[in-house]
Amino acid sequence: MFGYVVVNKPELKFREFDVYRAYYCGLCHSLSKRHGLSGQLTLSYDMTFLVILLSSLYEPEHNVTSKRCVVHPLRRQNIISSEFTDYVADMNVILSYFKCLDDWHDDRSVLKLAYSKLLKKGSIGKNLNNVHATSDSTDDGSVAATQPSAVDDGSVAATQPNSDSNNQNSYFTDDSGHLHISPDYSYKNKIEAISSLLDELGTREKMNETNVDVVAGLFGKIMQILFVPFDDIYAKGLGRMGFYLGKFIYIMDAFDDVEEDVKKGRYNVFSNCYTDPDFETHVKDMLTMMMAECSDAFEMLPAVDNADILRNILYSGVWNSYERRVSKNLENK
Repeated sequence: MFGYVVVNKPELKFREFDVYRAYYCGLCHSLSKRHGLSGQLTLSYDMTFLVILLSSLYEPEHNVTSKRCVVHPLRRQNIISSEFTDYVADMNVILSYFKCLDDWHDDRSVLKLAYSKLLKKGSIGKNLNNVHATSDSTDDGSVAATQPSAVDDGSVAATQPNSDSNNQNSYFTDDSGHLHISPDYSYKNKIEAISSLLDELGTREKMNETNVDVVAGLFGKIMQILFVPFDDIYAKGLGRMGFYLGKFIYIMDAFDDVEEDVKKGRYNVFSNCYTDPDFETHVKDMLTMMMAECSDAFEMLPAVDNADILRNILYSGVWNSYERRVSKNLENK
């Protein structure tokens, strides 16, 4: 979906990249199984990071297999999946669904509206139908949902989605002490919170908000929600990771697109300052601060399995796009 939270492939061992690809293929398979082709088209490497992170932290039972697919019809691809793969697949579709609605409300993109309707036909369609305001009920994109409480350091507030009565049985513990996602898990509060935050983000962008902390913080809160499957002992650390990684993604996306956005008359939080001599340095300082906070939160979590892959992404891979953009800017000077 974003393309920023990826591995730095040259720095990975061959075995590590094979594992990374297997998780990616597992997410692709889950999207197809749960949401059909429309869901499968939302596949991204960014959300593969979350699958590996949650799998490392909660140590679920994995299903390891190999299959052929449309993209690889001749050679079987290794697949690693678990209940957290399904969870991340659902979160990915939810975020893609609201992004499509946002494009419809902003640009009147009929294609995106049609795509959003296709996404509602998957396994979480009934949850999406319960959102108070969708493209079928409003023309201005407003959402009558309660804004979640999340402080600016990314900590998880008491009103996290799992505090809702529908989510009291969101997880259970097996005989080994491992947490598992309950079959009765409800995404109702997560969906309403994400919808509300995207609505506020859209409003701020229409007002030409120039405070990057405000708009990046709103997207950070969205990622915070996605990163926290349970209201448990890991919720604070995962929420902090998601919050700062979300801010990084928003800032990086704005930096990457600023020239094109200005040319096409679209909103960009950096549109008034991108020609400043120290613009790139200022952006890098902000990005560095976001990843320092995110990485610090990660190091506080007991994630052991595939930790080298996760560190490759956090300390190196996320900078791939920034370095490409800076190199391109130098070539154009």
